Amino acid sequence: MELIKKAAQLRCEERYSEAISLIEEHADSLAIPERIPALLQALYAAEEAKQEVHAEQFAARLFALEPTLRSIQRYSHG
Repeated sequence: MELIKKAAQLRCEERYSEAISLIEEHADSLAIPERIPALLQALYAAEEAKQEVHAEQFAARLFALEPTLRSIQRYSHG
């Protein structure tokens, strides 16, 4: 959970690229219950930074794990 807190803190500081990089570096090593909120932090950082390509990539990864998440519903997956 420290990773998620750190990413959230980076977002609060508007250090979006750092938050995204942090999650990209570590997300695959996390268990699913921690990976979902980590990827959500990265998705939100990408959205806040207006990095649509990154946001779509994180949404696709989240969709594969939990397709009913409200945060990814605006992204087309099909």
